[in-house]
This record gives sequence, C-alpha cells and structure tokens, in this order.
Amino acid sequence: MSTRYLSNALIALLAGAVVVLSMGLSSATAIGWIAFGVAIGVLGVSVLVQLDTRRGAVQRALDAGLVAVGGTLLAAGVVFGGTTMIWLVFALALGLVGLAFTGMTLHEVETWRAARQLGRLHWLTPEVELRHEVELRHETPEAGPRAA
Repeated sequence: MSTRYLSNALIALLAGAVVVLSMGLSSATAIGWIAFGVAIGVLGVSVLVQLDTRRGAVQRALDAGLVAVGGTLLAAGVVFGGTTMIWLVFALALGLVGLAFTGMTLHEVETWRAARQLGRLHWLTPEVELRHEVELRHETPEAGPRAA
C-alpha cells in the first residue's frame, strides 16, 4: 500500500474524529486540546511523508494545504476560546477531511488508470509511466556521431 494513501487515510480519520468531537463535547477546553493534539499529528505526518520520493506534484500541493490548515487548526485550538473556537475547529477539521479525501481519491484514480494501462490524464500521469518515459529518453540514440 502506498504512503500517499495511508497518510491521507490517517489524516482523514483524525480530522473526522475532531469534527465529531467538536460538536459532541460540551467542554471548549477539551475540544481545544484535542484539536491541538490532532493538528500536531497532522503536521508531523505531512512533514514525514515528504521523505517518500514517489509523491507527485499534486500530492505535494495537497500536503502543503494540509500543513497550512493543520497549522491554522493548531493556532485556533490555542488562541481562541468558547463558541468561536468550537466553530473554527469544526470548519478547519472539515477542511482537513476534504483535502485528505481529495488526496485519497487522486491516488485511487491514478492506480486504477495505471492498472488498466489507460492513457495519460494531462497532469495525473501514473508514476510507472513517468519512469518508463525517462528510461526511453535515455535509451534512444542521439543524432550525430558518438565518441568511442
């Protein structure tokens, strides 16, 4: 299983828990601390998965969005209080779920297209196809004499 899918699934589950807890708990302080902890987890996962060299440009852009929303969630859980904090945490956690779900969907679409050997989808090229193109470029003889 891909780190792209696993990281997005983990973030979606954590953020989904925050969405539910932000509307289910009555203590704003508890919601703030839960949001703070989940935001640190989201930031940690998003930064750690950058070590995977197979992440494409689209997934890296989604990761940047996850870091931005996670950082905002971290600040909202600490700075604000009361009803403002509860609604901000709710909205930001929904944003995290949306970004993570988008990443999972794009991963599945790419995997499906690669498994069926379908053509390119402009910006969503399967990683296997990209590697094959690079190999072909290096194997084709260049015009002109070659040094022996």
